[in-house]
Parts: sequence; structure tokens; C-alpha cells
Amino acid sequence: MDIVLTGVLALLGTIFIFNVNPFFTLPTWILISLFIGNPDVVAILPIILAAVGISAVARYMLACYSGPLFHRYIPKRQVQNIKFLDDFLRRNTGIAWPFTVSFFYAFSPLPTNALFIVAGAGKFRLPVIFCGFFLGELLSNIAYLAILKTTLSMGDGLIFGAIGLVIALAILFIDWKKVIESLMEREMKRHASKN
Repeated sequence: MDIVLTGVLALLGTIFIFNVNPFFTLPTWILISLFIGNPDVVAILPIILAAVGISAVARYMLACYSGPLFHRYIPKRQVQNIKFLDDFLRRNTGIAWPFTVSFFYAFSPLPTNALFIVAGAGKFRLPVIFCGFFLGELLSNIAYLAILKTTLSMGDGLIFGAIGLVIALAILFIDWKKVIESLMEREMKRHASKN
């Protein structure tokens, strides 16, 4: 029993460490697979709930501390870029977008560090993002572990972590003002041509 408890605590600690850091992470379902193997999802549902809870708390902490770091160390142009994206989304989409984006992003197999780094940098609605993330992460962990037929290797995990890092950098360095204005201009031209 002590060995099982120690293993679960080691898993939860590892999940926390991977989710609170901004640079490299692995999805929670991959970490569960690496620690437990090919589990019976129903039997480990309490472990999945605890793992997702730890993951969500660590991601929230990542968002809280990455914002100040982002504003201190990232060029002002990138800070203004993320602020523009946040302002645009707040004006045009209300609170539905942060929940929906965080839910579907958490449901995807990709690491979610990019979501929380950008949310922290842009001061997005963290409680709403947190709720969407928790629900998406819970459902995705159950789904991925239920359909997982073989235990993943550390190499698989490294690939997912690298993809997450690339996505985070892409989101931070895309010129959102230019992209959004271009899309709006194209949409206005399309509407004008119909009339």
C-alpha cells in the first residue's frame, strides 16, 4: 500500500512540476501512462481527478507568474501585440471565447503551456480559462487513457513537449494586430461584393 501511495504522490509531484514550468511539459495523460502503464480508466478515476486538479492548479500558477515575467523580459512590441489580442477578444467575444478555447485546447493531445503563458501575459480571464481547462483536461485524460493501447515512450513525450513549446512561441510572436486587421478587411470586402 505504501508503494502505491508513494507512486501516486510521485506522479502528482511530477505532474505539478511539468505543468508549472513554462518551457517544457508533457500532457497529464502521457505522464499517467508513463507512471502507470496501460491502466483500467475506471479503476484509476480518483487518480485521474487528482492529477487533473494538480495540473489545473499548476497551470493557473504558471499563468499568474508568467504575466509579470513576460512583461519584464519580452520586448514591448510583443507585449502590445498580446494586449491587442486580449482587447480584441474582450470587445468582440465576451466570456464564451476563453472557456471554449481553453476547453478545446485542453481536450487536444497537445501540452497546454502555450495557453496559460499567453493567458498570463495578456491578463485574459483566468478563472474562466481555468474552468474550461479543467473540464477539457478531465475529459481528454479519460478519453486518451481509455483508447490508449500501448504505453508511450519518453520519446513520444518529448515530441509533444517540443510541439507545445513551438506553439507557445508562435502565439507570442504572431503579429495579431496585422492578422486580425487583415481578416477584418477581407471580410468587409466580401460583404461589400455581395451587396
